Amino acid sequence: MEQEPNLIPNPAPVPLQGEGGNPRGVEESPQHREEETQRENLPTFATCTEYSEYVGDLAKRTLETRLEVAAGSPSPHLPTSPSVESVASLFDVVSVAVENAIKGDPVDHVKAILALPPSILYRAMWKWSKLPYVAIREAISRQSAANSSEKDLKDKGSPSAYDIDEWIMRNDSWLCEEKGLSWSEFMVRLSKHADIVFPNSIVTRTKRTIERSPCSGFTVLDQKRATRIQVQPSTECFEETFVEMTGGILAGLNWDNVLVAGGIALGALLCVDARDTVATPKWWENSDIDIFIHGLTQHDAVEKINHIFKVFKSNLPPNTPAFAVRNSRTITFYAKYPIRRLQIILKLYENPSDVFMGFDLDICKVGWDGKEVWLSPVGARAIETGYSIFTMAMARRAHSSANRILKYANKGYGVRFLPSYNDSFAETQSKRVAADAVPTIRQIPPPLSTLEAYITEARGWRGRLLHAHQRRSNMFGHLYHGYMPTNAPAAPTPVIGHYSASLDDLKNLTKGLPSGGKYCLSDFGSFMRHVAIWEAEMAGQLVVQKGPESPYPGETAPQESDKWGAWNEDFTMLGFMDQVDTRNLNEFTRLHNTIRGVRAGTGFGLPYLGEQLSVRSIAYAHSIEDLLSPTEDLQTPLWLPPAFVVLANETVRSALQELGLPVIDMLTVARTRKWPDEQSRSKKDHAFGLQLVYWRVPVDLMWEGIDNRIEEVFAILRIFRGAQRELHSFGNLIDYDSLTRALFERGRRRGGSELEQFYDWVVKPTVHGGVCVFHPISAKAAKGSGYARRLAGM
Repeated sequence: MEQEPNLIPNPAPVPLQGEGGNPRGVEESPQHREEETQRENLPTFATCTEYSEYVGDLAKRTLETRLEVAAGSPSPHLPTSPSVESVASLFDVVSVAVENAIKGDPVDHVKAILALPPSILYRAMWKWSKLPYVAIREAISRQSAANSSEKDLKDKGSPSAYDIDEWIMRNDSWLCEEKGLSWSEFMVRLSKHADIVFPNSIVTRTKRTIERSPCSGFTVLDQKRATRIQVQPSTECFEETFVEMTGGILAGLNWDNVLVAGGIALGALLCVDARDTVATPKWWENSDIDIFIHGLTQHDAVEKINHIFKVFKSNLPPNTPAFAVRNSRTITFYAKYPIRRLQIILKLYENPSDVFMGFDLDICKVGWDGKEVWLSPVGARAIETGYSIFTMAMARRAHSSANRILKYANKGYGVRFLPSYNDSFAETQSKRVAADAVPTIRQIPPPLSTLEAYITEARGWRGRLLHAHQRRSNMFGHLYHGYMPTNAPAAPTPVIGHYSASLDDLKNLTKGLPSGGKYCLSDFGSFMRHVAIWEAEMAGQLVVQKGPESPYPGETAPQESDKWGAWNEDFTMLGFMDQVDTRNLNEFTRLHNTIRGVRAGTGFGLPYLGEQLSVRSIAYAHSIEDLLSPTEDLQTPLWLPPAFVVLANETVRSALQELGLPVIDMLTVARTRKWPDEQSRSKKDHAFGLQLVYWRVPVDLMWEGIDNRIEEVFAILRIFRGAQRELHSFGNLIDYDSLTRALFERGRRRGGSELEQFYDWVVKPTVHGGVCVFHPISAKAAKGSGYARRLAGM
């Protein structure tokens, strides 16, 4: 009788500190202690099946926690409105009454606001977090014009109490939580509000020139930030540039319920003069046209996609073929290079403001609806200052934010930590140090005292990196070429990938790895190392290798040899389709090899694997009808605990039923033959406590935003998918280390304020490499292996 091999007890995740240790060390905050306790208190598992059952229960608890938080507990807000000196009891009454009365066009209320006594006005308006941004900027401008002593007022309160950026982040937090608002009242229109939100600017018929002032707080990635920029002076000029940059590919589009936002909209706003070195169309020559659909049902949104595709094809040169490609997050329209690709984001939004709330970088919050250029308040401020403001939401989107942060740093837009974050770090640190004065078992050095100290340390780390490369180059030249210090050629410029910034081992630092790695924003120390690397590249001290960037958000980037991943003269439709087919075939081959690997140890699988096993992570077609037909549904194989398969299907079925949509099981067990009886089938359908299932995404489930329950299930399935995506050898099923860590992180209830979470992120240990993968090896072989010793922590 076949038996499952025993494994080393307690194959718990590798500690966050990693094998290399942390040279600086970190404070052991309450949050870190709780997470460490959870990991150290994992039960002992005799078999993979027991551990898989534990992971299934962890996934279940993660899903339940996320749904409870979404249903009842609001997300942590940014800092609340600061307390401002009160001149009288009438002050609070008037300030509340004025804020509640503000409705309609914000500019219409400026006169009423300015009618307040000057001694009250300036202090009162900073308490009005619900005031539209345009109104408060107009109030500030009029107060400045009246020569009010702004400096004296600032001196009376805390530095952040009268800071426009502190106010704007509180306002942005409130807008995220509020529903049912008239969204246009809180946005910035280029046609009406440019003079108000860009007060330090001069406008002519062809351009608006904005002068930038220094900003307070802690700033990084700003070496390329310009002190003066130009933007379009009107919507007419914007539209002309937009049509030129997009090649008129959207001519004839019905713009109802459509917003083009992000990079291409920002580029059209900034590219005023082709000779301008601050912003040039060349920077956006490979940018997609990102299209967001808002205010429509699923059915109407599909009709809108059909309409957009017809418009796209109608504007192509004669006899130019077009096709559409779908992945789990987008539908993209292709023709031939250099015709821009149109990328439709598969999420249903309520309005343009809702679209902007989903962006991680402030500078990207610019949109065009065919008639007006819209900016979110933080987007307008980012253009004015040259910085995106850091919040913990950016860190929580680490995987998607890393590449864009570095990309926009190269375009001249840095990242800024507001003074309140800097101040609260020191304050929280003193409280934590006092509370943790009693010695603990693990003596860890305290964190660095200021944010600036972290970048100083990172620059020192970078210096060691460059020194190690120089020594290595000198040694190679002396041993193999006979070079001496007097005749040695200049050492080659180091080539480094951003993933390397998460490692302490200097011998790994010159490996060529994809830029913008997943560890870039995992903790503050790692982020500062990436900043230090970027600074060195700007100074010509090293070269950051730019790995191939996937055209699909959230998907694995293709290999460098994959021509379809490169949008250039080599792109062809047939070549692209061949690469997609090859990608899907490789997924099938990997699944085939995995099953072959586990059969010997568990009896799982079949003597043969036929075409019944189907994999389609990307689909393409020449029409939207074919692309969204059931035969082209995305279908991804996953190894999942059986209990979670049942829970996920039940959760999604319940949501679909309430939405009035066809009820289906999106997870189906992969079977390739009929078993003589149910008992035999159940034994052979499992391997190490995991079940091979297909995750099918039909058209009714392809949209984000239709139901939070479906989104949370999808998020956990993506965690499982990520834990097995990079496993290629025979018999590997899942990376339990990354899986458990990701589930812990997603299911953790984030207590405390935004600033307390920021402190925990800053002092968090730098993430290091480490993987724990179960192989179907025999108990006898495992007992003496180095792999087993590592699992046991020896």
